[in-house]
Parts: sequence; C-alpha cells; structure tokens
Amino acid sequence: MRTSYLIMLACSSALMTMATPLYAQETPVGIDPAQASTAAPAVPANAKDNKTSQTTNAGAASPDKAANLSQIMVTATKRAESIQSVPVTVTVVSAAQLQNQGLNNIADLTDAVPALSAQAGQPIALQIRGIGVPQNAQTAEPSVGIVVDGVSLGNAMASAPQLFDVARVEVLEGPQDTLFGRSTSAGVLNITTNAPDPSKAEVIVHADQGSRDSYTHQAVLNLPVSAYSALRLSVADTRQPDTVYNDYQYSWGENRNQSARLRYLWQPTDKLTVNLIADYSRIFEKGGFTDFPVYQSTPGSALSNLLSLCGLVPTQDNNRTCSDGPSGYTAKSEGLSGQVDYDFGGTTLSSITAVRHLRAGGGGDADSTPVDIVNTNTNNINLRTESQEFRATSSNNDFLDYVGGLYYYHSTNIYNALEEGEPLLEDGLPILAGQASLTQSRERSYAGYGEATLKFTPTFRGIIGLRYGDDDVSANTVRQLAPGALFPINGLAAISGRTDNKYNSFRLGVQDDLTSNAMGYITFTKGYKGPAVNDQAATNNVPVLVKPEIPIAWEAGIKTTWLDDRVGINGSIYHTHLENFQALYFDPASATFVYGNAPSVTVKGAELSAFGRLTTNFTLNLGAIYNDAKYGNGYFVGCAPNFQTVADRCTTVVNPNGSTAKEANASGNQLVGSPKWKVTLNGTYTHALNAGLDGLASVDGVYTSRIYFDQAYDPTDTTGSHMLLGAKIGVRSHDGRWGVYIYGHNLTDERVPTYRFVTPSGTLLGDSNTYSQTLGADSFRTVGVSFDARF
Repeated sequence: MRTSYLIMLACSSALMTMATPLYAQETPVGIDPAQASTAAPAVPANAKDNKTSQTTNAGAASPDKAANLSQIMVTATKRAESIQSVPVTVTVVSAAQLQNQGLNNIADLTDAVPALSAQAGQPIALQIRGIGVPQNAQTAEPSVGIVVDGVSLGNAMASAPQLFDVARVEVLEGPQDTLFGRSTSAGVLNITTNAPDPSKAEVIVHADQGSRDSYTHQAVLNLPVSAYSALRLSVADTRQPDTVYNDYQYSWGENRNQSARLRYLWQPTDKLTVNLIADYSRIFEKGGFTDFPVYQSTPGSALSNLLSLCGLVPTQDNNRTCSDGPSGYTAKSEGLSGQVDYDFGGTTLSSITAVRHLRAGGGGDADSTPVDIVNTNTNNINLRTESQEFRATSSNNDFLDYVGGLYYYHSTNIYNALEEGEPLLEDGLPILAGQASLTQSRERSYAGYGEATLKFTPTFRGIIGLRYGDDDVSANTVRQLAPGALFPINGLAAISGRTDNKYNSFRLGVQDDLTSNAMGYITFTKGYKGPAVNDQAATNNVPVLVKPEIPIAWEAGIKTTWLDDRVGINGSIYHTHLENFQALYFDPASATFVYGNAPSVTVKGAELSAFGRLTTNFTLNLGAIYNDAKYGNGYFVGCAPNFQTVADRCTTVVNPNGSTAKEANASGNQLVGSPKWKVTLNGTYTHALNAGLDGLASVDGVYTSRIYFDQAYDPTDTTGSHMLLGAKIGVRSHDGRWGVYIYGHNLTDERVPTYRFVTPSGTLLGDSNTYSQTLGADSFRTVGVSFDARF
C-alpha cells in the first residue's frame, strides 16, 4: 500500500509542479497576510469562492456566528455555496452546536439531525431517512457515507471519527452517488475540520467532567510556520458515561476514545493551496456490545436460574449483567491525506490522495451467563484502503457551473473470527465446541463523474449529473474446528465469490429563485450501492453474491429566508424506492438469517427546518421529519417468539428435504431502527453581564416516536416514544477567551435502549421468550462542568 500511496502522491505532486511556473512569477511579499491566514477549503471553487469557503472552514461563517444566512457556506455539491442555494436537503451542525450539546461522536449527531439515526454495534450502522443496515459481510458497504476533509472513509466504519476541532458537519439526505460515490446511497456525513491559521499562534482547550465517570478533554495548538503556512495539532480524549455493570466481575463497562490530528497548510498565493493531514485514533471498550443486559426471561428457565446466581431479575430498566467471560473491543486507525488545489482562472484543479489503515478486534462472552456456554465470540479486522481523486471545478460562470473528476479506491481486508464454548449436552457434560474462520477480501473501484448547473435565466437553472464506474469485489472464507473442539457451533462451509459490476447513477433537476428570499427545486436521482460477497454465510446453500442496491428517488423542496436574511425556514418532500435492498432475510431451508437482497423498500415523507439568529442574542435550530419507511412485499423474516400463528402473519414452510420452518412476511412494516416521527431542537441565548462577562444558556431536546428493532414487528423489542432533554448554562468572557458552564444530558433520566433483540443463548438454555438490550451514553442522566479557554 505504501508503494501505491507514493505513486498517487506523485500524481498530486505533478499538479503542484505544473502549477509552479505559474505561481513562481507571483510576488509572495505582495500577498495580503489576511488572505493567507484563512483556512483552506474542503472543496475549492474559484478564487472568490475559495476565500469564502476558507472562512467557513475556520468557523467564521458557521450558523452560530453568521450575521446572515448567505454567509453559511456548505460543500454539498463539492463547491462552496450558500446553504439556501443548494438544491439538497442538508442539515448543518456548527462547532458551537456540537459543543453546546456535547456531541462528541458520530452517534451523538442523531440528537441534532432529524433524519439521522443509528443502530448500536461495532461498527455502528448509520441510517438516513431509515435507510441503512449493519454491515453483515466484510465486503458490504454502508448506506451512509462519512467524508472527512474530502476523503471518504468507505467501509472503515469500525473506527468512525470523533468530533473534535470540527468547523461543521453537513448531513446530506438522499442518494449522493453522483458526486460522492461509494457508500452514499442514503446520504452523506460531510465533516470539515478546522484548518491551520498562519496569522496567529494559539492554544485552545476544552474540558468536560461529568457524572458516571464521563469526561471529554480536547486541546488544539495552532502554530504559524510562515506568513503563508501553519501547523495545527488537535488531540482529544473522551470517556463515555458508565451504563452497564457486570455483577459477576464487579466492574462497570468502559468506552474510551483517544484521537489526534495534525494538519499542515501551505498557501503561497491566492491560487495555490496545499493541505496535508495525518490522523490517529484509538478506541477501547470494556464490556462493549457483547456484554448485554437481559431485560426479559421466563421464570424458572435455565437462563433465569443462571442469572439469579448474580442476584439478577430481568426488568425493562435492567443495566446489569452476569457474564463470566471477558468482553470488549479495541480499534486503532491511522490515515494520511494530501490535497492540492490550483486555480487556473476559470477552473480549479484538485488532487486528493489518501491512505488509511484500521486494525480492530473484539467480542467476548455472548451467552449472558456466569458459565462457559459461548464465552468466546471474537473477531479481528486488518483493513487497508487507498484512494485517489482528481477533480475540476469551474468558477462562477454566467451560464454553466460544473464539477467533474476521476476517482479510484482500493481496499484489502483480513478478517479472523473465533467462536467457541462448552454448551451442555443431554448427559450434562460440557464439551468444547466451536470454529475458527479466516476471510480475505478485496475491493477495487474506479469511476468518472460530473455534474453541471445550467443557468437558463437569471433565476431558473437546470441540473444534470452522471457517474459511471466499475466495482470489482472478491472474498474467500475458510473455516475449521476451533483448537480442541469436537464439533462446530455453526457450519464449516467454505465461501468464495467474486463480482465485477459496471454501473451508472445520475441526477436531474431544476431550481428556481421564486422570489429574492425563496428558492424551490425538484430533483430526480438514480443511486447505487455496490455488490458484496456473502462471506459470513454459515452455509454455501444460499446465494453467495449480493446484488447492488438501486435507489430511485425524487425530492421537491423550498428554501426561504426571513428577518433580513437571518432566519431560514426550509421544507421538502421526498420519495425513494429501493430495488434489491441489502439486508438480512430469513432462509427457511437453512432456518437461518442470510445476508442478501430483500425485494424492495419504499421510503416517503416530509421534513421541515427553521434555523438562524432570531435576535442578536438568540440562535435557534429546529427540525422535524415524518418518515414512512416500509419493507416491500416478499421480504420474509423469522416469526417473533410470541407471534407464531397465522393470525400473526406467521406461516409454516415445508422445505424440499421435509423439514419445516416458520417465517413471516414483513411487507408494510416500518424499517428497523427508523422512527416515523422525530423532532430536534437546540436554542442558545447569550446576554451581556457586567465586568466584561457574557451569560449563556442553551437547551436542547429530541423527540422520537416508537422504534422497532425487529423486522417482524415484535412489540417486545421496541422502544416507546420518548423525549430527551439537555441544557447548558454558564458565563464566558466577552472576548471569548474563557468560559465556565454546567451541563446536563437526559435530564429526566429516561431509560432509552440503543438496541433490543432476542437473547442469543435463549434457545440453548430452554428460554425462547428472552430479550436483551444495549444501552448508550444517552440512556442515563449525566451532569457535569465544562471549561473553555484560548491563549
């Protein structure tokens, strides 16, 4: 990979070399230092737009600071544009909102973005408008892409980035394949970090110390190297609140993340910008996803009796476990990227080169009991990725604006898994069982793309975009008995598959400036989510290849500004139909869940948002979504334990070999993890006090309707409708040099699980009516003290 990276970096250097004769004739002394001090754009446009984008990245035009909405710039179309001019539903979460609400990781963003939800696990499964499922194969892509400073993380979701020293997060909804490519069939989280500032040396610190042993420590060092270049070092250490206690081991679970980022900016002229970024993160979990509390079991069952050894009686609010085996998760991720932008006058050429390496592993005791039934259920990932993008972006022309480019992506992954334990046989003797597996996978993708905006009149514009690409995906899995095991817990089938798929996606649309304060748009999009190999299948009697998922979507929206361009009120309606939805489905022949293609999914709904500065001192962010996301006909899943009759839509299937299985048609059921209604609110009020102090008060809330965690609509593993409230209040110096606050999350202490499911060891322990849950940072009330300082 290092050789490939050097080759791609040489391509970027070639762009610099080509530009050198042009900027060598400039006089660096004549450059305005104020221009040189602005941050580099995440996505360059023309020279004029470049400066605007740079200011945005530095945070000067974020929603919490902007005097009017025209200063809030986003890069949803890979060029710097006002948020009210972009024909896409986009939610912007500013640096101030991240800090006021204590949003430190990707999952926390669900408290600020109505359309965004997340399913717990490693890796976390993000959803936009209900679309998105856990990655059930090593070659499977997520539906929601994460892009950090122009670099797509692809399927490296096992180490999602922490949100520290971030200028803004843009959440783009609907298929974004035309411009953003891989892993964006449901939408994109476009994250822009703060760039170095050559105009000043500065130290920034932020610290939260909260209840339940939680804390967040962040520090930034900005160091000018010259009048035209600077370094910026950012570090963060975060510990999530304690949520689950293991009575057998007398210890709380732990979730900690340590991250660092080093950015270098060189901007010798107003035409050339060079950005180099190195990042590192480490995740440590004790307990983790496999140490889950049981909240329902049958009295007198073997499972209930084993739990009673720890004094546990399952209840809806249970956060205690009784597992004797170790459980946890660790991940280390590092990345390097280089971006070179040069403005040739009418067009800006960009080169973005990136390599990433992820090593992750975890798992543990999966039986929920103080005896060794399945004490070992672990896996390890060694993933390497490299990508190269060349892009051309036009300046702001009278008739035609365009962006187009070439993209290359390559990844290799080595995945090891081990499952073993001592399940009890009929004679009561424990005998070791289990299997080990090795999966080696490779993905290669390249594509060309372009999108143009045609300005037919001063107010009416047309949009046309196209992407054409080729995906080559392969995987091989071999299995054998675990050392010392007499028989496997699951099958020993070898899996091998490869698919080479050529594809196209497109976007068509129109937008019109209805008035000087209102813009309307309609878009029609064909998206794409790449194929996969079902490399974790327990048997080779199921389809090995998973077909590409194809979303067909249309969206109509209107964006309006009010109160002298200080407040925006936006609305949109949408409809998305997905063919070959990639998900787990029930295969009656093997009586197991199989990763493959559900026939279809249909998502439709409406969104409304209001944001901006209502007064000089009061900033509001309000969003709401109604999302009707349903499985199509022919999607069969396992029947819920308590719903086994025809009246419950549960039918018995006779297989060719004479065996029987029960299945339910999930047609018409709401997508797993997707609420039908969701409302988010954040309001911040500041007021000048005496002695050079400002007071600050911030409140936030998120209402979520019922969420189902089972495709069969099992009412036992759901959440009810719930409302989470948070607040922050304190004082800061008028010049923003320091601030002290107290904060609270989930102030009413609502016990909201992040995931619920049938207890995996239930059947083995004679209890088919048992359920477990996972709990997250928002599942309990936390309060604390926060401190900010700049030097």
